Amino acid sequence: SAEARMGRGCSLSVLGRHRRALAEAREAVRLEPRAAYRRMGLGLCLLRAGRPGRALAAFDRAASLEPGEASHHCERGSALAELGRHGEALDAIDMAVRLDARSAIVHLAHSGTARAAGRFERRLAEHDEEARRGRGGGGRSRCLRAALLAGLDRLEEADKELDAVHSEHPDDECVMGATAAMIGIDSGLA
Repeated sequence: SAEARMGRGCSLSVLGRHRRALAEAREAVRLEPRAAYRRMGLGLCLLRAGRPGRALAAFDRAASLEPGEASHHCERGSALAELGRHGEALDAIDMAVRLDARSAIVHLAHSGTARAAGRFERRLAEHDEEARRGRGGGGRSRCLRAALLAGLDRLEEADKELDAVHSEHPDDECVMGATAAMIGIDSGLA
């Protein structure tokens, strides 16, 4: 089945057996060509095999099949960062946060995407400057700030940011999701 093939492919990829992993993942995609998560699996195998350009194509296809799935955009960010396309990587992560702050923050906290992008510190500084100038600063903007902090392994600061924004916007879905993500990360559940 496609599920079994993708499972084998991902396992082999983690073990560094890239040629066999890619064969299994490609077969899974052939069996279920319109399944976005199969494209994601293929992209992850390609990324681990050191082929970020091809991984990006797989993540783009996954995002086109399921444009509302935050993880596809997070992985696009990973591939773009490895390709040195840092501005686009940040845009992809920003999209992921807008779609689902919880899953984006969890992904960023565990993936190293932000550190790979190398320019997230600068993006965080730009974000803070925009907020000082009165552009941004609302619940979703502050969720993005928390995601950037989490991605930079500054989890304590991210947690404080979310506490503050949660008290100001307690009914905002983005804020609730982001807060739940940080609780999961702090407790080791995410």
